[in-house]
Amino acid sequence: MKNLILLITLFLTLSLTGFAQIKNAMTKTVRIYGNCFMCKAQIEKAGNQKNIAEVDWNLQTQIATVTYDSKMTTANKILKRIALAGFDNDLYLAPDAAYKKLEQCCRYERIAKYKYECVMCKTTSEKPGKCPVCNMQMTIKKKINSNK
Repeated sequence: MKNLILLITLFLTLSLTGFAQIKNAMTKTVRIYGNCFMCKAQIEKAGNQKNIAEVDWNLQTQIATVTYDSKMTTANKILKRIALAGFDNDLYLAPDAAYKKLEQCCRYERIAKYKYECVMCKTTSEKPGKCPVCNMQMTIKKKINSNK
């Protein structure tokens, strides 16, 4: 009986020390595009850093919960690493070369993002349509992809 209690105590102690918490934790949710469990593994591997950042990506919703030490890194840096691994997200588009290296099952339908500009007053937006300042039609200025 003594040995059983000792064994349980040892197991609980080792279990609790195995779950290191992230200090100065900030949590954000963000959309990351992918298709399968292989994507999940690659997204989380690209974003995770021991005791600094943890990414948990949900395949059904394509939403990731990103928890990170705000004194050691930023959500932007984590999302950029994930994009460099081939996965578009709310902030970054993956470079074409990284996307093409993904397995066929991981190649999701890419949605291009553009920056629009009003020719009249030079107001910029990431949404097409009429300029909110002068009501003129916005035109495409450039494709957004800051990872190249």
